[in-house]
Amino acid sequence: MLDVLSSQEPILGPEATNDPYGFFMPMDNKNLVSAVRRNLSPAKKFERMFSDDELEWLFKFSFSGDLSVRHSTNGTIFITGWRLRECYERFQDKIDAILPGASDSVTVGGNFFITPNQYGLHNDSANRKDFEISLINFSANHSRRKYAPWKNIIIPLWQAYPDSKSQLIFFEQRHIDWAHVYNHGGAQKNITSQYTIAEDYQLLQFHDAKGFEIPREQSRVPYDMDHYQKYLSYTPYERLNGLIPEATFDWEPGCPMSFDAFQLHTSNRGNPAWRLKAGLLLTFLQEVI
Repeated sequence: MLDVLSSQEPILGPEATNDPYGFFMPMDNKNLVSAVRRNLSPAKKFERMFSDDELEWLFKFSFSGDLSVRHSTNGTIFITGWRLRECYERFQDKIDAILPGASDSVTVGGNFFITPNQYGLHNDSANRKDFEISLINFSANHSRRKYAPWKNIIIPLWQAYPDSKSQLIFFEQRHIDWAHVYNHGGAQKNITSQYTIAEDYQLLQFHDAKGFEIPREQSRVPYDMDHYQKYLSYTPYERLNGLIPEATFDWEPGCPMSFDAFQLHTSNRGNPAWRLKAGLLLTFLQEVI
């Protein structure tokens, strides 16, 4: 049985050294919430910053090898690995302009994704399962475990059909915890996910973009009906219970978006509906202790 309290630092190979989850502190660390809430901010979208040639380079890079591939049961392909840092290094000037302070992140995580489906309501903080695997090489109290999820960037690469108007919706709620899928009352059926599925929002403590706690009673407030009918009408209404839309951004290749790692967000089907899309998610850490 793994002794997660051991402070012994094992001899590490390249894969362990480059494991981004080896830098994460446990999400129940007492310093985590107070540190993270000071650095929350609204989601942002930027004008086109990546040319067609640069988007092509990124897409080809996703098939360049030395990256891991995972297939979801809904048809989504995730491509990830420590070499994602090369994407940051190639476009560092652009990414630093999008996210000042990105260069301070001890590692760059994330994934390329190719998907035929809109993705449901979730956050992209830290996957508990990947953290637990990283304990093989880095104990829970290892000296380098002093970082937490900070900000994420999504770079849309392409979409079929390109004339479809589809959106990413970011909500006021931030959940400073492990990565979750949010499905209040079990409203959406047959969800499969590597993340924990939350089915009662009143049990969760959300924070807003300024780092203030959102009263749990907010989870009983019906979702904005006008926004629902315009952008999310195919989603079970109860699943959005209590959420507050903060930003609704069109999916436009080459136009990046930045947001808090703990922020709830979702995509939609578009009008007319798109059939396939690809993007790059890059994740950055902050030092907490």
